[in-house]
Amino acid sequence: MRPRTAFSRIAPVVALLVLLPTFVSAEYRVYFGNLHSHSNLSDGNTDTGPARAFELARDVGRMDFLSLSEHNHMVTPSGFELLKQEAASHTTNGFVALFGQEFSTINTGFNHTNVQNYDVVIPGSENGKYKHVFGTLIPEWLSAGPGRVVIGEFNHPEKIAIDYGFTADFGGNWDAFVATMDPVVKLIAVSNGPADANKKSFVPDEADRFMHREISTGRWFEYLSHGMHLAPKIDHDTHSPTHGFRIDGRTAVWVDGPFTQQSLLDALSKRHCYATEDRNLSIVPKVNGTHLPGDRLGDVAQLDVSLSISDADEPDAQYTARIYQGFTNDTAAPSEVPGTRKERTGDGSVTLLLTAVPTVRSYYVVKVEQRSAHPPCGKADDAYLAPIWVSDQLQDDAIVDSYAFVGSRNSKVYHYPNCADALRIRPANIVHYSESPAGMRLHKNCPREP
Repeated sequence: MRPRTAFSRIAPVVALLVLLPTFVSAEYRVYFGNLHSHSNLSDGNTDTGPARAFELARDVGRMDFLSLSEHNHMVTPSGFELLKQEAASHTTNGFVALFGQEFSTINTGFNHTNVQNYDVVIPGSENGKYKHVFGTLIPEWLSAGPGRVVIGEFNHPEKIAIDYGFTADFGGNWDAFVATMDPVVKLIAVSNGPADANKKSFVPDEADRFMHREISTGRWFEYLSHGMHLAPKIDHDTHSPTHGFRIDGRTAVWVDGPFTQQSLLDALSKRHCYATEDRNLSIVPKVNGTHLPGDRLGDVAQLDVSLSISDADEPDAQYTARIYQGFTNDTAAPSEVPGTRKERTGDGSVTLLLTAVPTVRSYYVVKVEQRSAHPPCGKADDAYLAPIWVSDQLQDDAIVDSYAFVGSRNSKVYHYPNCADALRIRPANIVHYSESPAGMRLHKNCPREP
C-alpha cells in the first residue's frame, strides 16, 4: 500500500500559522558559511593558499565558517597536512575553518561527494568506489577513535540514476545505496557555484559581488523520497580568490554553545542546518519544543514548529512561511500543506501547528520566502530548512549519529550499522556501542551487503 493511500484514511491535516512577538532562542545561534571551496592545494587560484582563503572568507566574505574541500586525487599528503594545520590555526575569534576533500571524479556513474574531517587523503585509486569508501573505509576510521565525526555531502547532483555510484557501484539497488550512504552523507547541494573553474583569477567589481543564485530542490526531494536523510546546503564551489563574496547564498547552521570545529561538525552531523539565498537571513526554529529541523522523530500526534526570523539588512522585509509534506518510498514530489501559507512583515516569530500527523514514514520541509523593497542582491530570497522526519525507523538522532557499532542483546556478535544482518535485529533487542565492545567479536565480512 502506498503511503499516500494510508494517509488518506486518517483525519485531514489541520494547519495554523500564528503571528507572535519576537523571541530570541537562548540555546541556538545561526552561523553562515560555505562547505565547498578550493585553494592552490588542488585546482583553486594559484596565488590563494589555504591561509589566504580562510582570511578572505572571514574578512571580505563575512562568513562564519569555510571548508576547503580539496580534490582527493589532486592534493598531496603534505598539502593535506598543511590544510589541517591552517584550519586549526584559523579557527579563532568566532570563525571556524574546516578541512575536507572532494571525493571521486565527474564521470559516468560517479560525481563528487565532499568528505569533511576525514584526516587522511582518500587515494585516487578509490575514486568511483563509493561502496568501499562509505561502507568500509570511513566506518573503520570512525570506529577506531570514539568521538570522531565525518560529514559526507552530495555535491552538484545532476542525474539521480547514475550519480554517486548508484548504478556503476551499487547496481541501481536503492536499499544497498541508502544503507551504505545514509549513515555518513548528511547534506546535498541545492545550489552550486558558479565555480569559476575556468577563470580562477577572476575577482568581481564591488557592485557585482554577492550575486543571487536560485535554489533548485528537485534532486534533493528525489533522494528524500528514496529514504535518504539529507539537509540542504548552498555551495559556492570557489576556485577563484572570491571566498564568500562572489555568491550571496549561504549554508546556515544552528549551533548550541561555543562555536568550535567540533560543535559545527556535531551540528552538521545532526543535519541542523538550512540553505538560504540571503547571506544573513536568520531563522531559529524549534520543533515540538525540544527538536530542530533535521531530527528524525517517531510517531507524534502533532508538529509544533516555531520560527524566529530576523535580517539586520532588511528589517522591514515581508515573509511568507509555508510547509511541504512528502512521503518516504513515494515518488511524488512533496506538496504544500493546505492552510500553512501565511504572510508577515518585519522581524518576528511565527508558529506552525500541524495536527493529525500521519503514522507512516513522512517528512516535512519548511520554506521561508523573503521579499524586500531594496534587497542587497536585488531579488527575493528563499530559505529551505532541513526536513523533519516523522514515523521514521530510527527515532533518536543523538543515537543515530554517534554510535560506531550495533549488536543484539541476545548475541555476542556486533556489526557496523550498515550491515545487512544488523538491519534485521529487532528494535527491542538492538544495542549501540561507541567502540568495539569487550568480550564480543565483529561479524565476519562485516558490513555484509543487503
